[in-house]
Amino acid sequence: PSLALGAADVTLEELVGAYRALARGGRAGALRIRADDPPSAAQPVLDAGAAFLVADVLADRGHRSLGFGLESALATRSF
Repeated sequence: PSLALGAADVTLEELVGAYRALARGGRAGALRIRADDPPSAAQPVLDAGAAFLVADVLADRGHRSLGFGLESALATRSF
């Protein structure tokens, strides 16, 4: 829980890069800050299956409730 609440020393760019790698199936690359920045080659940093599982847990309110409860500061609206 402490990591989710911001206890880790990471920059916003690092945090975005981590979530981006999860969304890209475990592949990471340099962030493109502007649309005209050239894309970078993606490097595998996490097994694709592991990335899927973590992303699935983060996307599922029921899974998150096991660690944080349904009515926590981290609760999000269901769509």
